[in-house]
Amino acid sequence: MTHDERRLWELAQDLVDREIDYAWRGGGPEGPSRGTGDCGGPASKLGDGTKIGFDAGTLAQYLLHQVFGVQILGTPTPEDLLKVGVEVTTPVPGDLIFPAISNGHHVAVHLGHGKMVQATQSGTKINIVDAPSTLISTRRYAVQK
Repeated sequence: MTHDERRLWELAQDLVDREIDYAWRGGGPEGPSRGTGDCGGPASKLGDGTKIGFDAGTLAQYLLHQVFGVQILGTPTPEDLLKVGVEVTTPVPGDLIFPAISNGHHVAVHLGHGKMVQATQSGTKINIVDAPSTLISTRRYAVQK
């Protein structure tokens, strides 16, 4: 395991251990932050505006910045992230993966060893799960060392 792969796992596991919340529009390259509501939708109903955390895009933004120094500006959505980066066929740790079941509306960070870290939806915590076998896309943003 490379230094970057180890760092990626450590950061992901730290977020899980600290039980960091999904928070719509929360988080960024420096870490978790307060989310916002969504005008009466699930984020508002589940209190994302009072939670400190990440959504799917900002979790990816945070991990890529902290481990690889990649700058993704703004508050990226999975749809934004699907449009940039380099398409690859076999994911390596740090690549962004877009599960087919989400139809491009979800992104997770590949950790290696068949695992990914994700922020799924309001009312959940950051978690590490098995990576799905069926993907829409795998995008690389960082030069692997």
